[in-house]
Parts: sequence; C-alpha cells; structure tokens
Amino acid sequence: MYVGIMNTITQTPGAIKITVQGRELDGRSDRTVYLPKSQVEIKKTKTGAFRIWIPNWLIEKNHINWYRIAEIEPEIPGR
Repeated sequence: MYVGIMNTITQTPGAIKITVQGRELDGRSDRTVYLPKSQVEIKKTKTGAFRIWIPNWLIEKNHINWYRIAEIEPEIPGR
C-alpha cells in the first residue's frame, strides 16, 4: 500500500488525475495517469490536505514511479 499527501485533487467523476514526471527536466516526457476512485481511498486531514492510499498493484500496473508523482508527497514508503 502506498500512502501520500495531496494538497489539491484534480478529478473526473470516476478518477483522480496525477502527473508522473519523466526523465526530461523540461516536462516533455511527463505523462498523465487516471487512477480509478473505486480503487483508492482519500481522507481529508486536519490541515486541509488529503491523505491518499493507493494499492501496490495499481502503481505497478501503470508503471508509476511513486517518487515522481507531481501531486503526491510520499509518506509510505518514504523517501
């Protein structure tokens, strides 16, 4: 299970939009991934941010580098 903090959530009716940063520093290799809301859990924290839980298989299936997601600050596993 991957756990992180999001300050803002960009979403569609059925998914959460995240940006996975690529190797290029200019953003040309960045890609957008939509995570289904039915598979992730989101709760608001006391500070107003959102804590998100994402299952391992969803990260692996989409070939996401957990530490390269622009919108999420990783908690578990940490940096």
